[in-house]
Amino acid sequence: MKTTHGILLTNEYMHVDTKTGAQALHLAIAYHAAHVADAVAWADASIGAVESPPDEIVEISIAGRLQSGAVIDLLSDVPGIPGAARRSPTSIKSQFATSRVYAGL
Repeated sequence: MKTTHGILLTNEYMHVDTKTGAQALHLAIAYHAAHVADAVAWADASIGAVESPPDEIVEISIAGRLQSGAVIDLLSDVPGIPGAARRSPTSIKSQFATSRVYAGL
Protein backbone atom coordinates (compact mmCIF):
# COMPACT_ATOMS: atom_id res chain seq x y z
CA MET A 1 0.00 0.00 0.00
CA LYS A 2 1.64 3.23 -1.15
CA THR A 3 1.26 6.45 0.80
CA THR A 4 2.01 10.01 -0.22
CA HIS A 5 1.96 12.63 2.50
CA GLY A 6 0.00 10.22 4.68
CA ILE A 7 -2.79 9.52 2.18
CA LEU A 8 -3.39 5.92 1.19
CA LEU A 9 -3.32 5.93 -2.58
CA THR A 10 -5.30 2.72 -2.74
CA ASN A 11 -8.28 4.42 -1.08
CA GLU A 12 -11.36 5.97 -2.62
CA TYR A 13 -9.42 8.28 -4.96
CA MET A 14 -8.15 5.31 -6.92
CA HIS A 15 -11.34 3.26 -7.04
CA VAL A 16 -13.93 5.73 -8.26
CA ASP A 17 -14.74 7.24 -11.62
CA THR A 18 -12.31 9.89 -12.81
CA LYS A 19 -14.50 12.94 -12.16
CA THR A 20 -15.39 11.80 -8.64
CA GLY A 21 -11.72 11.14 -7.85
CA ALA A 22 -10.83 14.60 -9.15
CA GLN A 23 -13.61 16.14 -7.06
CA ALA A 24 -12.47 14.33 -3.91
CA LEU A 25 -8.87 15.45 -4.45
CA HIS A 26 -10.05 19.00 -5.20
CA LEU A 27 -11.75 19.13 -1.80
CA ALA A 28 -8.91 17.39 0.00
CA ILE A 29 -6.29 19.79 -1.40
CA ALA A 30 -8.49 22.81 -0.73
CA TYR A 31 -8.82 21.79 2.92
CA HIS A 32 -5.16 20.75 3.28
CA ALA A 33 -5.96 17.05 3.65
CA ALA A 34 -3.95 16.23 0.49
CA HIS A 35 -1.09 17.74 -1.49
CA VAL A 36 -0.20 18.39 -5.11
CA ALA A 37 1.91 15.21 -5.06
CA ASP A 38 -1.25 13.23 -4.26
CA ALA A 39 -3.02 14.67 -7.30
CA VAL A 40 -0.01 13.86 -9.50
CA ALA A 41 0.10 10.27 -8.18
CA TRP A 42 -3.66 9.91 -8.77
CA ALA A 43 -3.32 11.25 -12.32
CA ASP A 44 -0.41 8.91 -13.05
CA ALA A 45 -2.47 5.93 -11.86
CA SER A 46 -5.48 7.13 -13.85
CA ILE A 47 -3.36 7.40 -17.00
CA GLY A 48 -2.11 3.87 -16.50
CA ALA A 49 -5.65 2.56 -16.13
CA VAL A 50 -7.04 3.75 -19.47
CA GLU A 51 -6.00 3.49 -23.09
CA SER A 52 -6.56 7.14 -23.97
CA PRO A 53 -6.60 9.44 -20.91
CA PRO A 54 -8.19 12.88 -21.12
CA ASP A 55 -5.77 15.77 -21.68
CA GLU A 56 -6.82 17.23 -18.31
CA ILE A 57 -5.51 14.15 -16.50
CA VAL A 58 -2.21 14.36 -18.39
CA GLU A 59 -1.90 18.02 -17.36
CA ILE A 60 -2.36 17.06 -13.69
CA SER A 61 0.25 14.34 -14.10
CA ILE A 62 2.91 16.89 -15.03
CA ALA A 63 1.77 19.55 -12.53
CA GLY A 64 4.13 18.59 -9.72
CA ARG A 65 5.71 22.04 -9.50
CA LEU A 66 2.46 24.02 -9.60
CA GLN A 67 0.87 25.67 -6.60
CA SER A 68 -2.12 23.94 -5.02
CA GLY A 69 -4.57 26.54 -6.40
CA ALA A 70 -3.49 25.81 -9.97
CA VAL A 71 -3.84 22.07 -9.41
CA ILE A 72 -7.31 22.59 -7.92
CA ASP A 73 -8.23 24.43 -11.12
CA LEU A 74 -6.91 21.52 -13.21
CA LEU A 75 -8.88 19.03 -11.10
CA SER A 76 -12.01 21.11 -11.70
CA ASP A 77 -11.46 20.79 -15.45
CA VAL A 78 -11.51 16.97 -15.46
CA PRO A 79 -14.42 15.93 -17.69
CA GLY A 80 -17.38 13.87 -16.54
CA ILE A 81 -20.19 13.89 -14.04
CA PRO A 82 -19.04 13.26 -10.48
CA GLY A 83 -20.61 10.38 -8.61
CA ALA A 84 -21.08 12.75 -5.69
CA ALA A 85 -23.54 14.74 -7.79
CA ARG A 86 -25.87 11.78 -7.38
CA ARG A 87 -25.40 11.82 -3.61
CA SER A 88 -26.76 13.98 -0.85
CA PRO A 89 -24.69 16.80 0.71
CA THR A 90 -24.33 14.60 3.80
CA SER A 91 -22.68 11.91 1.68
CA ILE A 92 -20.23 14.44 0.22
CA LYS A 93 -19.31 15.58 3.75
CA SER A 94 -18.79 11.95 4.69
CA GLN A 95 -16.52 11.44 1.66
CA PHE A 96 -14.40 14.43 2.70
CA ALA A 97 -14.27 13.27 6.33
CA THR A 98 -13.05 9.88 5.14
CA SER A 99 -10.27 11.52 3.13
CA ARG A 100 -9.21 13.43 6.26
CA VAL A 101 -9.08 10.17 8.24
CA TYR A 102 -6.86 8.62 5.56
CA ALA A 103 -4.66 11.71 5.76
CA GLY A 104 -4.35 11.34 9.52
CA LEU A 105 -5.97 14.70 10.22
